[in-house]
Amino acid sequence: MTAQHNDTCGAACPPPLRRAEAPVKVLLDIDNAMGLPVRDADDGVALALALWSPEFELTACTTCSGNCRASASAQNTLRMLELAGADAVPVAAGTDTPLGGEDRARHHAFLDAKASGAGASLWDDVSLPAPSARQASAPACRLIIETVRRHPHEVVLVMEGALTNLALALRHASDIAPLIGAVVHMGGVFAPRCPEEMAPQWKTPDIPEYVWRHALRFNTWYDPQATEEVVRAGLPLCFVPVNVTSRTCLSSHQIAQMRTADDPLRCFVRRTLLPWARWSEQVRGLDGAHMHDALALAVAAMPHLCSWKPFCFDVQAFRDGRDFLLPFGDKPYHRVWVATAVDAAAFHAWLLATMGIDVSAL
Repeated sequence: MTAQHNDTCGAACPPPLRRAEAPVKVLLDIDNAMGLPVRDADDGVALALALWSPEFELTACTTCSGNCRASASAQNTLRMLELAGADAVPVAAGTDTPLGGEDRARHHAFLDAKASGAGASLWDDVSLPAPSARQASAPACRLIIETVRRHPHEVVLVMEGALTNLALALRHASDIAPLIGAVVHMGGVFAPRCPEEMAPQWKTPDIPEYVWRHALRFNTWYDPQATEEVVRAGLPLCFVPVNVTSRTCLSSHQIAQMRTADDPLRCFVRRTLLPWARWSEQVRGLDGAHMHDALALAVAAMPHLCSWKPFCFDVQAFRDGRDFLLPFGDKPYHRVWVATAVDAAAFHAWLLATMGIDVSAL
C-alpha cells in the first residue's frame, strides 16, 4: 500500500518535518545491538544509513537501553564509526535505569538468555572487530544539549529507543526545547480507524505473552516517565509506530546481494545483518528483518515516505496501558504527529540503493 496524501489519510509532510533540499543534521539516539546474537539489528542499520546517505549529516550519537544495555550500544556504535572512518562523530552513553526507577533486570535477562536459545547458532560464524579504543563520553543528555545549542533549530533528534536521554536533557536545560528542529521517535502503536490507516503486522512467537506483560519494555514503554516528560514538553514530536515500521522488511536474499567493495563498514553490516534476517525468517516466519529504525531515520529527511495525521497523546491512557495515540480532537491532550501509512516501495528503493544492494540479482 502506498501512502495517500489527502485529507482522509493525512498530510504528505507533518509541519515539524520538511522534505530536505540539503543534508539534514541528525542526532541518533540508539539501542544499537548490531552483531549481538539474537538481537534486533535495525539500530545499526539506521546508523550505517545515516553515514552512507547524502540526505543526512550525522552530528552525534547517544545511546539508550532497550535491545541491549546503553554501554553495549555505545561500544557497538563506536566500533561502527571506527570502521566507517567517522571518528569525529561524538558518542555519549546513557543510563539503563528509567527515570521512574523501574527495575528492568528481567527485560535484560530475557534478552541475554535468547543468545543461547532457538536459532542462536546462526551467529556462530560472526566475529566482532576489536572494541574501539575511543571511549564514549557521558552523560548522553549533555551531548544532546550541546548539539542542539550548537545547531539551533536545525537538528532533528531521531530517538530510536527509550526517551530517557532526551527527558534528562530537558530537565537539565529546558531552554533547548524551542531550539530543537524536530523529534522523530520510533515507537507506539495506534488502532486504525479508516482503511487508509495501516494496521501493524507483528508476530513474535519466540516471546511468550506473559513475558510481554511482565518483563519486556521497549522504546516508548521502556521509560514511561521519560515518555510523559517529553510529550508534556510540547516539542515538535513525530511518532513512527509499528503500524508502519512492521511493513518494512529486508530479506536475507536481498542482504546477500549487498556490494561491500572491501568497505569495512559495509562488510560488517552484511556479516551481522544476515543472521538476524535469517533468524527473523526461520523463527518468526517473517519476510526478513524489520527495518523499524531505518524507516524512522529516513522520514527525518524524507517525510513524504509516510502519510501523517495529528493525534493526541493521552497520558492517563498511557499510564493505564490503554490505547494512548488517539485521533486529534477527541480530547484536548498533547498533540503529536503520527505516521499512519508508508509507501513501502519507495522506502525500500531508497534502502536498497543506499545499502548498495544489487537489485539486478534479486
